[in-house]
Amino acid sequence: MAAAAGQDALWQCQRKLAGVHVGELLDVSVAAPSSAAAFAATAGSDGVVALWRVDGHAPASGSAFFAGAGAEAAGAAAAPRPVAVLRGEHARAVTAVALGAKGDTLVSAGMDRGVCVWDVATARVTRRLFGHDGMHTDVLMAGPAGGGGAQHLLATAGSDASVCLWDLRSKGARRPVQRMLGFTDAVSRLAFSPRRGCLAAGCLDGKARVFDMRRGALATIDAHAGAVRAVAFGPLGELLAVSCGEGELAGRPQPGVVVVVDAARGGEVLSLDGLRLSDSPTRVAFDPAGRTVVAASASGEAIAWDASTGAVAGTLRHDPSAAPVDVCAVAMHPNAARRGGPLAVTAGRDGVACVWAR
Repeated sequence: MAAAAGQDALWQCQRKLAGVHVGELLDVSVAAPSSAAAFAATAGSDGVVALWRVDGHAPASGSAFFAGAGAEAAGAAAAPRPVAVLRGEHARAVTAVALGAKGDTLVSAGMDRGVCVWDVATARVTRRLFGHDGMHTDVLMAGPAGGGGAQHLLATAGSDASVCLWDLRSKGARRPVQRMLGFTDAVSRLAFSPRRGCLAAGCLDGKARVFDMRRGALATIDAHAGAVRAVAFGPLGELLAVSCGEGELAGRPQPGVVVVVDAARGGEVLSLDGLRLSDSPTRVAFDPAGRTVVAASASGEAIAWDASTGAVAGTLRHDPSAAPVDVCAVAMHPNAARRGGPLAVTAGRDGVACVWAR
């Protein structure tokens, strides 16, 4: 299904975050501590995490984000500079990053099997966690409502086919408070339900699992299309978007798919068309209002769908002037419902992140 004429124009790359990472970007996370401030964290194969202001204002520390308000208004904004660059703690690639909802805590994890909990104000590591026998594939902090309102919860996923839950209030504890097993392959991506106290985990075994963190597993969703690359809850926690890599059906290759399912029962609610055979969706996200689903793909773009109809609502092309570069991650701005403000941030294998507005 192709986007209607003019729909791509609704999505504009507002600015590019570049010049810090040497190598590929592997993940991005966005947080808005207040209605006036928003930050993005980018993680790279160079073992570096960069923190950026993405609302167009200068950081409180005095590191100018733009040359000046006049230049911004005229469309001649200076190249954005990071608020902070966190390096020296990961010996290998940083594969996952998460910003806390208040913006004061950042968590990074990578191929070196370690998880670092950073104090954003001082740019120092306050804790190191080791819970997986293998590289980390995702880290996730509960938001104001996610995880049943338990903002102290941290979830980590690993290539060792397990998920760990950590209590960040226990500063001396180095072991997870809960370990979720039963996966038959690496766990790819995690999502906290905004309201229901549930955690979803996508797995390379082709299944997504939804856990009630007090009672255990709720539902197992069989993708029937290949490895599950990412999961994302809708704003009410009732719907779950699941993205899957390429697979085979009756011996014939099939493109990756993105489907929206009932999070409690696992039944398909909506199938999102528009992916080509070369597309492999890598990450997926709902906007906070639940109107749009965006999936990053290996074809050099992210695709946006209307979450009520499944129609393609736009294409976010990472760099139309260059050869396609994998868009490996996408994160939605917590205040995405506000028109004209930043809506999404995508991260590419070329080491560049794009801030999108509509």
